[in-house]
Amino acid sequence: MTAGVTESGWVRDDVDGTPVRLLPPAEDSVGIVFVLPDGQWPEPDDWQTLHDLVRAARLGAVVPDVRPWWIDRPDPALGRAESPLAFVAEKLVPSVSRRWPSPSRPAVLGVGFGGQGALQLAYRFPQLFPIVAAISPAIDFHRLHDSMPQLQEWFETSERARQETVTLRLHPLNWPPHQWFACSRGDWRFDGCERLASKLASIGLPFTADLETPGGPNFLAVQLRRAFQFVTARLNEPATTREIRFGR
Repeated sequence: MTAGVTESGWVRDDVDGTPVRLLPPAEDSVGIVFVLPDGQWPEPDDWQTLHDLVRAARLGAVVPDVRPWWIDRPDPALGRAESPLAFVAEKLVPSVSRRWPSPSRPAVLGVGFGGQGALQLAYRFPQLFPIVAAISPAIDFHRLHDSMPQLQEWFETSERARQETVTLRLHPLNWPPHQWFACSRGDWRFDGCERLASKLASIGLPFTADLETPGGPNFLAVQLRRAFQFVTARLNEPATTREIRFGR
């Protein structure tokens, strides 16, 4: 792909053949946020809003321009037999580190299926992604097994799919120190978020969850602002010994 600038200021490029959109960090940026999309977001009209949120938060941003399930299975959306999680951790992060070599702390943020993907990355690679924010994360994606042929190709049963969900990937001794998620009651994704919050609380791990704000047409916009506020606040705190930085 030939690099170029979109109407909303994003730079189009590719990493290992996969399209990405980039917002380079400014001189006063406090870190880099990897934003994982969902099948319904961002839509074309959302890119300017996302641009403004990233800039207001004093961040650089990287968005893989694909909309996979964000689970640890090969996804044709990448055009190769590669897990989207492996692509981010093993290909995209090193590429961004080379592109922007000054030390920067990374965070990961996602919506919907991208939200559960953000949690998957943070739980699998907590030192690489110590800061995670997820809006309406589709944690219990296994509930869609009977109606989604692609899930049936990857998993023989709904129970096999459930074994790959975020809640079962949480390790009590290896976890991201900063995590935030939100979902509205009545959303089919709410039960998974409530179950994750209960598990985190029972283990005694720090987290912030908003499971009280009602849904509605402004829910995503409100929670996106809160997610970026959380990320920026944590990036402005001293790094913990559990974190690593770019540029090292």
